[in-house]
Amino acid sequence: MPDTYGALRQQGSYAAGQKQGEWVYYSTPGVLAQRYDHSTGQLLYWRSPDGREQAGPEAARNHPALYLGGSGGLLHNMLTAELIEKIPPQLGTDSIDVTVAISGAGAVDSVFLPQRPTGKPSTLQRAAVQAIRNAPADWASARKTDQAVPGLYRLRLVTTFTRIGNSSRRSAELRQLD
Repeated sequence: MPDTYGALRQQGSYAAGQKQGEWVYYSTPGVLAQRYDHSTGQLLYWRSPDGREQAGPEAARNHPALYLGGSGGLLHNMLTAELIEKIPPQLGTDSIDVTVAISGAGAVDSVFLPQRPTGKPSTLQRAAVQAIRNAPADWASARKTDQAVPGLYRLRLVTTFTRIGNSSRRSAELRQLD
């Protein structure tokens, strides 16, 4: 299934409107992030944030909570949820760290943000939380010795707003932290 720019993000088959069998997920064009068997609920391959490839029975039995498609896939889905339009129009770069608690069933339980001096979340923080909650629920729960367990998915969202003449540009990058 290509994204709106024609880049292949995921590939697999549907049966009765549900993902079936083995699917492959790409974090960026041409970079395999995961292979996941939706019929068995088993992760077959994943790439850690430092680029190490994990495959085989041990990788399926023990892994952290993962977004199918990696941080690139999550960012794409967050941008599809119009996060980019909510980047505050102030010049420069901003970043926020976000921790997503994933249940043993592979659903978002909660989203944690670091405390700000004002005690209130920024516009960008509120937009990021909403975009994560609105992104497709393509999470793989953490597994320890082949048991699904709750896990945390930590990430950093970096946004940039620039102005050149009468035009402006907003961009975003998402990195999984561990």
